[in-house]
Amino acid sequence: MKSKWLVIGGIVIGLLIVIGLLSLLLPGLSIINLTGSSVLSQPTRAVSLEEQNIEVLQQMLKDEKLDSQARQSLEKKLKMAQDALAQKTQVQADAPKASGGPLPTPPAATEPAFPQGIFEGDAGTFKPTEYLIQNRWQGIVNGNYVLVFAGCVAENEQQGIIIVRTTSMDRKSTRIEKYPSTGQVGSLKIMDEKNLRLTLQSVRGGTLMFDIAQAKYLP
Repeated sequence: MKSKWLVIGGIVIGLLIVIGLLSLLLPGLSIINLTGSSVLSQPTRAVSLEEQNIEVLQQMLKDEKLDSQARQSLEKKLKMAQDALAQKTQVQADAPKASGGPLPTPPAATEPAFPQGIFEGDAGTFKPTEYLIQNRWQGIVNGNYVLVFAGCVAENEQQGIIIVRTTSMDRKSTRIEKYPSTGQVGSLKIMDEKNLRLTLQSVRGGTLMFDIAQAKYLP
């Protein structure tokens, strides 16, 4: 009895799979109902193979002549079919829709933070054949990004120099101004900054002051 119902169930499920495939290729084709009669009606929605399998198994379980082993086998198959349908429904619900609703707004691009303070080197700004930069100060002055480089001229290392690079906040314009030190004091290095005034140390041991806002050396 058990093998009989399993064979019948396998045949019915196989027929439903074939009918389901035909319904995908021929949308106008109606699905054969469980009583064997054809129904020529416009379906309100497509019925998935999982739903068809569940319906067949539920109908088979209504047979009061089933023995306990056959019933348990059909109930197990029904549970597996219901779980598969629930998982498929959840995946479809979680998948993003290609149309029919507003797309999620991508996160706005954020401007990287402008580091401020004293840093070593020139970050590759100048060629070593032009200037030998020891360090630099970075900050925001009058709404502009300002970098002040301290070092010396490559062709004459006794000539100290300060280079100020000013870039507009929208980064559309940049200007570079050069301020050679008075006398051959050697390479300069920024030691401290306070109230936009830089304390500079020369390799010869001298100390100089440079005002960033006024862009000049102080006496």
